[in-house]
Amino acid sequence: MYRYLIVTLLFLAFALPAFAADEQPITLTVKAEKEIVVMENGTPVTKRVPAEAAEPGTELIYTLNYANTASAPATNLAFKNKVPDLTVYIDGSATGDGASIDFSIDGGATFAPLVDLKITDAGTGKPRPATAADITTIRWNLKTIPAGSKGELGFKVRVK
Repeated sequence: MYRYLIVTLLFLAFALPAFAADEQPITLTVKAEKEIVVMENGTPVTKRVPAEAAEPGTELIYTLNYANTASAPATNLAFKNKVPDLTVYIDGSATGDGASIDFSIDGGATFAPLVDLKITDAGTGKPRPATAADITTIRWNLKTIPAGSKGELGFKVRVK
């Protein structure tokens, strides 16, 4: 069976508010993991491990941890993440406390809630509702990240 090396699957872009040149307002760490079951004292326990490689059908969990290290609140932020190549977004898996979440089916050119997105069916040439499989990019919109606070965003995909 083929194995896919998970190295450059994640693309992340975000827009930041204006800050003084000497401040680095937002720190961001990103990790890709998969769940495995291990035995501990005779009991199966599910653990997350780095997703260095994954076979087709494997579910991967992407977690984006952010922190506002500046002395002032950060406002009107948009974090964008491409759905990695060779994967499909798992419907309903995007999370982010306090964030509104939009999706793109055109590589990040436009965003809207999934229910509002339409795609032209290649076979019929007619528009149809977009599905999770059509999503190319996810965007989290945060109105404010207070100074010194942190949070987590995330989503899941399945390897094709």
